[in-house]
Amino acid sequence: MVHLFAALPAVERLKINVERVHSCRRLSHEWQAYVARCHKLRKVFVSVKGIYYQAEVEGQKITWLAPHAMQQVLPDDVNFSVMLTFVEFYETLLGFVNFRLYHSISVKYPPILDPRLEALAAEEQESGSTKPEHTRGQLEGAQFEESELRLSQLQHQLPSNEDRALMHLIEEDDDNDDDEDTKKCKKLFKNMKFYLSREVPRESLLFVIPAFGGVVSWEGDAAPFTEADQSITHQVVS
Repeated sequence: MVHLFAALPAVERLKINVERVHSCRRLSHEWQAYVARCHKLRKVFVSVKGIYYQAEVEGQKITWLAPHAMQQVLPDDVNFSVMLTFVEFYETLLGFVNFRLYHSISVKYPPILDPRLEALAAEEQESGSTKPEHTRGQLEGAQFEESELRLSQLQHQLPSNEDRALMHLIEEDDDNDDDEDTKKCKKLFKNMKFYLSREVPRESLLFVIPAFGGVVSWEGDAAPFTEADQSITHQVVS
């Protein structure tokens, strides 16, 4: 439910406000960052409904569905008031789960992010409810930019000389403490360096590739490396 609302546009007439969408996006990215950096992801399945993920956390298998990264059409015959009641509960639940998981690996919660990201979020909140319909595509582009920047920074440390950088996000686990599945997941994309072209839906790959031990970059701001990097082993195009 949280991942669903994270992908929805803000529509005031349906009482889906920008703050709710932004909160769901933040919580889902914090969850994905933990799963990726601790290599807890086990299975991924792509269907017409969206992308199914399965992670194993503290011995429990957790499966969730995330919508495809495309413009969402909100039907008029859906009672969003009921859904908003449920998503409020799941927001609270996921926030508590993230809090416990981050503290279990000695990481402060909520994490401190790059000021550039907070500026993007603030700009989105300010303009989300005032933008006319013909600029909806531009607003969604800004949302994807914020999503990619947030997920990237949650998974990778920022330079130490950058103010309020997210430092020591995830400490490297001792290999002796990892189970066999975790060791296999760490090595699946080991020593592989991926570059995503502009037209590729990036958010899912920014989650999956690091979860299986790979390194990933893309064309855009805050990218770890450029397309000219000679050490790139795989380039993903659409």
